[in-house]
Amino acid sequence: MISTKRFISTTILLGCFAAALPAADEPLPPAEKILDRYIEVTGGKAAYAKLKSQITSMTMFMPAQNMKISITQYVLEPDKRYAAVEMPGMGTAEEGSNGTIAWSKNPAMGPRLKEGEERDIALRSNALDKDLNWKNYYTKAETVGTEDVDGKTCYKVSMTPKVGPVETRYYDKATGYIAKLSMTAKTPMGDVPSDITFKEFKATGGITSPTKMTTQMMGQQMDMTIDSVQYNPEISPDKFKVPDDIQALVDKKSGAAAKPAAVPAPAEKK
Repeated sequence: MISTKRFISTTILLGCFAAALPAADEPLPPAEKILDRYIEVTGGKAAYAKLKSQITSMTMFMPAQNMKISITQYVLEPDKRYAAVEMPGMGTAEEGSNGTIAWSKNPAMGPRLKEGEERDIALRSNALDKDLNWKNYYTKAETVGTEDVDGKTCYKVSMTPKVGPVETRYYDKATGYIAKLSMTAKTPMGDVPSDITFKEFKATGGITSPTKMTTQMMGQQMDMTIDSVQYNPEISPDKFKVPDDIQALVDKKSGAAAKPAAVPAPAEKK
């Protein structure tokens, strides 16, 4: 029989040994819980459900070119968007959608329709409810690990959209805010991977959102500052009207699709 003193001594020894061992890996929370927490810490479901329109004014700085660009964006539920990008010395670039047609135009490339996956991804990115009702746009969300982003331990969440490549989101374990988004953009130059980091969250109109964003894409850095954001402002439907030069492309495409293929003439008999 083990004496009481020896038993206590052995228990203390085992306790010290156990304390010296590394802790077991903390179980990862389900992705749905992380996404729900983000909604709650940035305003709550009720605030997001009331969101019907948004106007955002932004300034983008491109260090390599020492260039500042002004951007004004208008969004109206469910997926209408118009953005004007003022580029010093280069003119104005525009892009938008009326919920069906997605387009862009700039002084270098002229007017262009977004089609296929690029169109579908643009419509999804325009949706004001894509965070609240993410299941309408993504087939799966999975917590795949943890990773440090700017010194913050973040949950790494893989999001599989109904259309387009997988996105990876990083949510700050301490605050619940999103810290980083890794995604692949569909562009006329092909698929372009990008990383976007988010900082300096601020509450406006009952919703908390980042006011600083840095994008790394194609070896370029773009620093974005949100100058102002308005939630639920009145926006004229004319703001999302398809421009005439874009409509001309739509009509040309529709005409080409409707025109029957020419029937080849029968070969002459020799």
